[in-house]
Amino acid sequence: ARGVAKRSPACAALPDVADTPPALGDLTWHRLPLRGGAEELVLVSPGLKTAWFADGIFNVQQAAGPLGRLSFRAFGMYQKPVFSGVMRMMTADRAAARALFEAVAEAGVETLIPCHGEPVTEGAGELLRRIAASL
Repeated sequence: ARGVAKRSPACAALPDVADTPPALGDLTWHRLPLRGGAEELVLVSPGLKTAWFADGIFNVQQAAGPLGRLSFRAFGMYQKPVFSGVMRMMTADRAAARALFEAVAEAGVETLIPCHGEPVTEGAGELLRRIAASL
């Protein structure tokens, strides 16, 4: 059917986003509602002191070519870890976003793994608190 996403066979064992996500050891996932029914997913492992962000946090240190650098600079997402401006605009519930970022910081996260860019290995908790305060 048109407009219906199909799952890759490699992902067949993974639960649908619509399912209630399970805890995997100490790994939990959290949903941040976005406009239009989309969601930002955040995985958190307090044991590993690590959080993974689907698209919300960027930390692009190098971009391919001048157009890539220009694009990331234009959106304020180049050579510094930030909450994506696009995700900021897409966030449906700022209070929920603020609570999520604060909770991840309170979990003692020391490393953030963004979908785009380099891991944030210093000041992760402070970055999360700063993002929360800006929402």
